[in-house]
Amino acid sequence: MLGEAGGEGGEAATRRLAEELRAEVERQSVRILRRLDELMWAAQKFDVAEFAEYFHHPRRVLLVSFATGVARGVGIAVGFTLLGALVLWFLQRLVVANLPGLGHFVAELVRLVNRDLTLGP
Repeated sequence: MLGEAGGEGGEAATRRLAEELRAEVERQSVRILRRLDELMWAAQKFDVAEFAEYFHHPRRVLLVSFATGVARGVGIAVGFTLLGALVLWFLQRLVVANLPGLGHFVAELVRLVNRDLTLGP
């Protein structure tokens, strides 16, 4: 009789464990479905289909890539020119300040740059 009572208790524990596992699987499933729904909305937001269609036209990809490269090149050239002009302006201000030692070096550097600019390519 003791063996039967222990068996019934074991079955109840097994059922309880099975119910807990089922509940856990259900919670995880709901969590996964919610995340999948979020990912689907994000994919629609970024219009993945349009992005994939973009790569079906190699000429358009090349044209856009070329235009992007030209824009970057022009941006780098303009930025470097402005930065160089700013540095030269700052160096000329240092010459005007007539700092000992540094002023002579900067004056020589500015003189060389101005000479190269007047000679041209």
